[in-house]
Amino acid sequence: MAIKTKIVTTLDIAALEPHDIMQVYSGKDGMCCCGCSGDHRYNSEHLKMAAKDRGYSISKDEVNDKKVRRTLQLIKDNAHKAEVAVNERGPKRGNRHSAFTAHVSLVIGDRLHIIYLTRKEVK
Repeated sequence: MAIKTKIVTTLDIAALEPHDIMQVYSGKDGMCCCGCSGDHRYNSEHLKMAAKDRGYSISKDEVNDKKVRRTLQLIKDNAHKAEVAVNERGPKRGNRHSAFTAHVSLVIGDRLHIIYLTRKEVK
């Protein structure tokens, strides 16, 4: 399945589907998102992309499609409180830059929930 990517100035959160998500994060609000106060879970559909993005392989215990769907639904249900961040030129990876990076975050109580959208690499 080819991943179609486009730069957007607005994001229709309600239209997002699990295949649009590379990974999700859930952790304590106000802390860093490295995983020390929460966890990242990966979409099984995008393991190669996710591994390339972070620089090393994804282990089986880090893959959880149910958590991806649950986090996406939580953000859809609370879209009016969510924040969207889009960066048209993402971090440099070797001799490449990401075409864009985008994520949607939501704080509920003391928990931060983030969905990271898929990205298309360009030279």
